[in-house]
Amino acid sequence: MRLQTMLVLTVLASGASTMTATAETHMIGLYNTSFVPSVVDAQPGDTIRWEYVTGYPHTATSGANCTPDGLFDSGSLNSPGDVFEWVVPDDAPAVVPFFCDPHCISGMEGVINVVGNMEIGLVDISDIYEVIFSHNEETGYSSISIAGNSMGTYAIGVEISGADIPVDINAWAGVNSLYDLDQDQSTSLSGNQTISLGHGNKYIFSGSNPGFTLSWPDEPNTSEGLASLGCGDCSVHMAGDGFSIRAVSGTVSFNGPGELAMTRIGEGVTSSTMSLPPNGEEGTVSIPDTGGAVILNEVGGPAWLLINTNSGGGGNDCPEDIDNSGRVDVGDLLAVIAAWGTICP
Repeated sequence: MRLQTMLVLTVLASGASTMTATAETHMIGLYNTSFVPSVVDAQPGDTIRWEYVTGYPHTATSGANCTPDGLFDSGSLNSPGDVFEWVVPDDAPAVVPFFCDPHCISGMEGVINVVGNMEIGLVDISDIYEVIFSHNEETGYSSISIAGNSMGTYAIGVEISGADIPVDINAWAGVNSLYDLDQDQSTSLSGNQTISLGHGNKYIFSGSNPGFTLSWPDEPNTSEGLASLGCGDCSVHMAGDGFSIRAVSGTVSFNGPGELAMTRIGEGVTSSTMSLPPNGEEGTVSIPDTGGAVILNEVGGPAWLLINTNSGGGGNDCPEDIDNSGRVDVGDLLAVIAAWGTICP
């Protein structure tokens, strides 16, 4: 019996992929002789907000062993409404200790653990019968598990920011490797191992006939995934804000309401719940409150659905012609790779 692929695309209507972390604000209360909480995990770009609660005077001063290191100092916080905020910079150390100057001798100390972010920028999955993405709230780790047959292949491109990230690997079948784009170096992966991916670097995990699980420390994604895919023989590709789904037979289910720019290729791409654009043309598709689905069934030709999570529809008559050469070819793929990591306005 063929197992179905169930892949959560985690995209939002008329917005970017939710795989990229967003900045958060972390609240710390200042009590008589304690910070609550005293330990905070944060990423670069997050805001740390200290707020007076009880006792006085207080400070939020960076440094260890009651010795300032000059990274930040709130000055005196004495009454309700007194707050101090610090935005974690990109070059922050992995551990940022802090203390209250008047009460440090009483143990009023805390620490900010600066954790990295792993952004998934490129995905290429073909003939895989199982892809599972999950997040474990107890361990604070997210994971991707991939299983395939002798024809199955995958490639997942990631970029590390904020800090180095420890990644747990379990490669139990097939041929799997890690390619470091910055070092132009490939490493074979097998069995259980933990590797460190460096801040600012780009990597590609890839393999064939795989049995592979990738786990890394990650904050849970609070945004609901808009679409999920179930299919027997299918290929899934992602680059930046664009998804490409090609299938012999399959269903793409959408949670509503929302709008997405889609292009359908093939007469076998249909929907009874949503109005799709003409074959071969991109258009904005409205997803009803109750959700909808697109059926892919290869009938005498390809069954291909392209989803653009950023454009909102319209624009170029051939949006896949990224380099504006008048044709869709390898130049467009190179244009995507060249722009990987670029933050558009």
